Amino acid sequence: ALALHPAARTQPSRGRITVACVDGEWHALPARLLAEVLRIRGWHVDYLGAQVPAPHLIAHLHRTGPDAVALSSSIPTRLPVAHATITACQAVGTPVMVGGAAFGPGGRYARLLGA
Repeated sequence: ALALHPAARTQPSRGRITVACVDGEWHALPARLLAEVLRIRGWHVDYLGAQVPAPHLIAHLHRTGPDAVALSSSIPTRLPVAHATITACQAVGTPVMVGGAAFGPGGRYARLLGA
């Protein structure tokens, strides 16, 4: 198995980002891949995993103060939950990026939800 050793990195962090799946989303692999790519590219990443309730995410944002949140969802029926989570994150001043099939072709639903 391969592992990325944080001590091996010599460049400073580009910032901090939280990566999570919206509540009810169990398909965590895309979010995990994003987290690892960001980590390799110099970001400090907090990966929260699948099915993250909005209150848990907001508490994490208050504790860690990331520069942004990346939310993932592949299930369109979770869009109302995604919208509530996006709104809650923005209410505490954290920008939100979203990805996944739930957000439609070209991310059209992402824009409608304010991400």
